[in-house]
Amino acid sequence: MGMKISLITAVTDEGVIGTKDGLPWDIPEDLKYFQKKTEGKTVLMGKRTFDTIGRPLPQRNNIVLDHEERLIDGVLVVGSIEKALTLAEKFGDDLFVIGGASVYDQMMSKVDSLYISHIKKNYPGSVFFPEYDKSLWKEMKREEYDEFTAVVYKRVRHHSKIT
Repeated sequence: MGMKISLITAVTDEGVIGTKDGLPWDIPEDLKYFQKKTEGKTVLMGKRTFDTIGRPLPQRNNIVLDHEERLIDGVLVVGSIEKALTLAEKFGDDLFVIGGASVYDQMMSKVDSLYISHIKKNYPGSVFFPEYDKSLWKEMKREEYDEFTAVVYKRVRHHSKIT
């Protein structure tokens, strides 16, 4: 079966997922949801996302994608998606892609599930969730919160017969 790869993000109706300084909103309930879903798992993030967080996320294996492979305490820094996936396989946990936009874009074709917190208000931002084909995804679960709706989507497998 192999490792399950999921993507987790919070996004406004306009596609905003962040600013150059981090999240444009402060929604503690969404952070709790994120923590509940990713604890005990492996997380993959880009350099800017890691720098914004400023530290490894506790109780997770942290993999940071960076062209400049450097040593950071509590973090494994890799220079490519392939190396990140190989490393994540070794941990034996499910992998959560946690940002940012470029990493989401590079990983979208490899992801099995999307965990999207649809933020109910619009916030200004400069980082956007990449375009993707929504017809490839089926809603599996929906949870309503005051400031967001948490939705889990699974990839729809299209099987075509080879003749």
